Amino acid sequence: MKTELREYVKETFFHELDRVSNRTDWFLIFHAILFEAFFACKEKDEYGYIPMAVIGLIGILMSYIWLMNGIRAWNTLAQIGNYMSDSKIMGDDDTDNVVKRTNPQIPQNVAEMHNRIFFDRKKTYLKGKIYSWAGDVPTFAIAIPSLFLIAWLIILWYYLCFFLIVISVIAMVLISLIIHCIGPGPGLNKIENQSSENLESSSPHIN
Repeated sequence: MKTELREYVKETFFHELDRVSNRTDWFLIFHAILFEAFFACKEKDEYGYIPMAVIGLIGILMSYIWLMNGIRAWNTLAQIGNYMSDSKIMGDDDTDNVVKRTNPQIPQNVAEMHNRIFFDRKKTYLKGKIYSWAGDVPTFAIAIPSLFLIAWLIILWYYLCFFLIVISVIAMVLISLIIHCIGPGPGLNKIENQSSENLESSSPHIN
């Protein structure tokens, strides 16, 4: 049973990483198309500023969604990483073929190996390096969408008008409320409706 739980946590961890990678690819492709369409409309100038305004607003909303989704993914990976580093979850049980520990420096289970990798990475391999700050998720899921969001705001302000910035902010608030009202989905709604006592007793990381 514990082996199945360990596999589930590992699959969830790597699945979330794949989702971040796929979303980054699609968002970059969409933004490339939007930028090309925006400046193509500017050059032709056949239909006035309305197409540029629509494309710019879509770009701002996409950047905002990408940024919020990236922040959420960062926290989600941190949560799953906590489970990956917990020996009570990812450690060995009596049914596994456990090799007797002969060297205390050799990790004995997934949790110990997970902690060793990140500890060595932080304290040894990346310590004092100029690139130590450039983590994958903070870079591609937070920093880059922030740059795109700022770029879109500057472009709309420069080529169109400040009023569109106000509309963009209102649109961000509305789309946040809409997504929040839609909810996490049927499966997660069932979990949220469970007794809080049962969930807290089964989670070692709830303060």
